[in-house]
Amino acid sequence: MKMTLEEALNCPKGMNMEEYAKSLAKLKRQQKRLSKLIDQRYDLEDALEVLEDEAGSERWKRKKDELEKVKAQIEKLWSKM
Repeated sequence: MKMTLEEALNCPKGMNMEEYAKSLAKLKRQQKRLSKLIDQRYDLEDALEVLEDEAGSERWKRKKDELEKVKAQIEKLWSKM
């Protein structure tokens, strides 16, 4: 993994560079996943807004359920970070 000079200089004492690189890679993957989930959340909220006049319909319920799942995933990932 490529590491910037700033990241290399911020390596905690007592941790070797390989461990730190793995830690940074994991953090970047989590940030990327979080970004995608947040985008998905906004898309689902927009879809629910469009389906507002169909509140209670099957399509609306599916979008609402998807939104709740995405929100739960965001909270879970946020707590890990």
